[in-house]
Amino acid sequence: IIDPHARTITEAEHDGSLQDIYTKTHCDTFTMVMVDYHGGALFIDDTGLLGDLDKQAFFMLDTYADPLAGYAMLVGTDGQGETTATDYTVEQLQARIKWTTLAEIRESL
Repeated sequence: IIDPHARTITEAEHDGSLQDIYTKTHCDTFTMVMVDYHGGALFIDDTGLLGDLDKQAFFMLDTYADPLAGYAMLVGTDGQGETTATDYTVEQLQARIKWTTLAEIRESL
């Protein structure tokens, strides 16, 4: 689980249910962002960029051009698009993430 508010990444089990995604990403609508072409994907709050951005937390992923807002859950995917366990370790994911702020995002525009 990626928590940009605390700037932490923790390992967690996914039970395969939609409710588990909603709970772990602290949202009621999510989208999927591809991490790479080897089956890695993030479930992330689809409304993370709506509302009060001053209270939101952000991170950048080295293979994704735009800032990502809010909690995210990394999963693996199989050839049919079903979720699986990820092959990434917490350390590998940490190396691919840059924590950022709204001010830094605005400065880069």
